[in-house]
Amino acid sequence: MNVFLLSAGVTAFLVGLAHSALGEILIFKKLRRRGLVPTEGRNLLPESNVRIIWASWHIVTVFGWCLASILVWLSQNSVENMQSLLIERAISISMSLGSILVLIGTRGKHPGWIGLLLVAALSWFGTLPGRTSLSLMTDFEISSIGLATENNRRGIWGQEHYFLLFYFRDSLLIT
Repeated sequence: MNVFLLSAGVTAFLVGLAHSALGEILIFKKLRRRGLVPTEGRNLLPESNVRIIWASWHIVTVFGWCLASILVWLSQNSVENMQSLLIERAISISMSLGSILVLIGTRGKHPGWIGLLLVAALSWFGTLPGRTSLSLMTDFEISSIGLATENNRRGIWGQEHYFLLFYFRDSLLIT
């Protein structure tokens, strides 16, 4: 399993959820008199423009969820070929460009650029050689290969402290 692509997919789904929910609460609620689709543009926008802005707003979420599902699928299916690399990098680049657009367009005041940048970074990092698989070991397995011994697992008062070791092909991360 590619934990970076999985994390990118989950993050993209959460960003999409926040996008639609907060958009409805903070923006479209004020433009809705009744019904699902807002129609009140006040003096600024005609009803047809308000309707398409609402639809476009939620299309972005649908597309984000589609990309999230692709990332989750890619994380579960360790296919390492040029086609999957192209898909992963295309998603990462599109999320990066989206992040830049939100950052510039809102002068950094809208937090969406952070979520998009996080998805971009995680999905890009997931494509790097040697960073694609995550293994999980218990401290029992670690002690059997000499990374932990009975003495260094004991705490100050003698209790055993259990930990998990996540390791990637090129690096170690101990939690």
